Amino acid sequence: MLHRLSRSTLTVLTVCLATFAFFILLHGLTFNVVMRNYCVGGVSFLNGQNPYEVTLQNGPSNQFKYSPFFAWIMAGVAKSGSQTAVLGLWVLVGIAAFCFGLNRWSDLSKKAPFYVTVALFAALLDLIVSMAAYQVNAFIIGLSLLGLAEYRDGRLLSAGAILSLATNLKVYPVVFLIALALFLKRRYWIGALSAGLVTFLLPAVSVGWSHNLEMHLAWFRVVLGDSSGAGVLDLLSAFQRVGLSGFGQVLRWPVLIATIPLFFAYLPLAGRAGWRPWMTFGLAATLLLSPRTEVFTYVLLAPSYVVMTSWCAESGRKIVRTCGGMLVAVLAVAIASCRFLDPRWYVSESPREIVRVIGALGFWVLAAGILGNTMFGALNARMTDLRVRREQGLNRGKMGTGSPPTGSPRTPGKGPRERRNGGMDRSGVTHEK
Repeated sequence: MLHRLSRSTLTVLTVCLATFAFFILLHGLTFNVVMRNYCVGGVSFLNGQNPYEVTLQNGPSNQFKYSPFFAWIMAGVAKSGSQTAVLGLWVLVGIAAFCFGLNRWSDLSKKAPFYVTVALFAALLDLIVSMAAYQVNAFIIGLSLLGLAEYRDGRLLSAGAILSLATNLKVYPVVFLIALALFLKRRYWIGALSAGLVTFLLPAVSVGWSHNLEMHLAWFRVVLGDSSGAGVLDLLSAFQRVGLSGFGQVLRWPVLIATIPLFFAYLPLAGRAGWRPWMTFGLAATLLLSPRTEVFTYVLLAPSYVVMTSWCAESGRKIVRTCGGMLVAVLAVAIASCRFLDPRWYVSESPREIVRVIGALGFWVLAAGILGNTMFGALNARMTDLRVRREQGLNRGKMGTGSPPTGSPRTPGKGPRERRNGGMDRSGVTHEK
């Protein structure tokens, strides 16, 4: 059977198994507070209770904050067999989703410059950090990468469905779901709405329509309240923690003001100019601005380590291939190294974790520069095209104002229309799209 698998698939499977083995070596399989809260939330939801209120008794940081659909899944996990088997499968599925999603944007089986390999190791290390808490972030970013790749490849129905599912499990991918929905592609909308309807209806089969609807409304309230709460490891909070609150404010405002217009204005160019800088820009901005960012959510940016080094390696400009690729690799290593340089690497409030924030800011600046340069080039090309068209129109107008004298001989080989246009046939004028 293995001989039927492609080289790319075999490489991804090998990376998955190696990462899983390294995870076991570093952390083992221990039922922790995160998985316990997941299961408690799922069981309480299935028993007709409010999982958000039940888990809030353990403190706000341990509150269950996920959708009823996720609670429905976790209720099944809680009632399954051996804890060790469940945890092992949970970790393996998260790693596989991450690696297969990443492979859709950067073929892991291809020979690449050394800095791409360095970036891959950094990404896998951040993947292991996130899975050590048994959080769902690795699975979320894997689904997001798959959904975006489906959209890029023209499979709009599956793209909408996958991104809708990812957003239901955790709200971070909503920025991509909404951005792509603005193109008003019918198949994309059908996929997104169908998946949303399925994730809404499935829990109702087990708990009833009334409780299901009530818990969805409760989930919306929790998400809205959580998004306006105190920050953990976002741009402002990290600099406040090291006594640089003013500097954090100075950095935060440009990121906040520039992100939305740049993110949405570039999107029409993504298919031609490249999706990878756009994805990196959106992910970095999400981590920098979201008050819920913590150590374990930085796995959302980890694919960009590989994606952006690959983008640099494929560039036609030598300085981008060398300096750009090295810069991205350095940022990636700086972020991932916190796992070993900070003794309290699992504490998001640790002052040393500001290194992660600075690294994410570096990715944001780099991606913003690429997006801005691309947009400027497109705008300049558009202005040049309009100027050429205007000059051609003026020339045709000048040449067509004079009429030939009465009785003048016809120009050999040219019809009346061509004479009126000074020998230029309008149907022959073409413009680059």
